[in-house]
Amino acid sequence: FLGQVRISLSQLDAAVSGAQAAGEAVAGCVKLGITSSIGSGFVRDLLAAWRVDHPRVAIDLVEGGPNEHVAALLAHELDLTFQLSSLPHQGLDAEQLWVDRVFAAVPTNSPYMGAAQCRIAQLADADFIVSTRNSGPDIRDFLTTRLYQLGDSPSIRMIDVGREALMHWVGLGMGVTITTGADAAIGYP
Repeated sequence: FLGQVRISLSQLDAAVSGAQAAGEAVAGCVKLGITSSIGSGFVRDLLAAWRVDHPRVAIDLVEGGPNEHVAALLAHELDLTFQLSSLPHQGLDAEQLWVDRVFAAVPTNSPYMGAAQCRIAQLADADFIVSTRNSGPDIRDFLTTRLYQLGDSPSIRMIDVGREALMHWVGLGMGVTITTGADAAIGYP
């Protein structure tokens, strides 16, 4: 019974959204999945330019992890997703649109704080903390691959927090994390 109620409520929400869009003269809606911040960078610039070209199309953003977004694409619940990894998925088309810079988020007492540049090999002994959410699994895979290639066994602890809490956790000296250029543009105390 509860399952049927949830389905009915979802259908009602979709109908209400459709009616609201019709009343606002919206030409349609596109559902986009994102795994990282849109505070700056390629995806933000792309969405802003697309919005100028298509002002009557509503954009619904869905934050989530790469596996959630792939499942949503296959179920036709998302139209498009922007992901950090470029791994192909059967039944889906993929295109690499950009390459983002990688940044290390380190505590203020780190010897790398304020450094203009740092190589991943220099962080091999760091205790990494990575979110289980959104782009976290891709970041874990990035760290694991790069550090194993250097012959190191990384210390990576996965924690169930969002992007903001993760950065504050780094700020408290609880570990180091890796982030993208879009996230690096956001200031944290």
